[in-house]
Amino acid sequence: MTPEFNLDVEIARIDREREETRQFCAEMRRRSLEALRDPASVWQILVLPLLAGAGLMAAAMVFGAWLAGCHG
Repeated sequence: MTPEFNLDVEIARIDREREETRQFCAEMRRRSLEALRDPASVWQILVLPLLAGAGLMAAAMVFGAWLAGCHG
């Protein structure tokens, strides 16, 4: 095998990977746009993380109050 042949093989592999990546990104973009059109998906994407964060904050406040009560 000559170095030119190896270079050609590498270029072909990179081109294939680039095309696979382009197709993957296009599919993810399409799925994201479809998800944003669905109100249930918007609820899951935007509201549920906010509720989870608020729940964690409330739990931390309760734990802090309990801790202050035990050692206060």
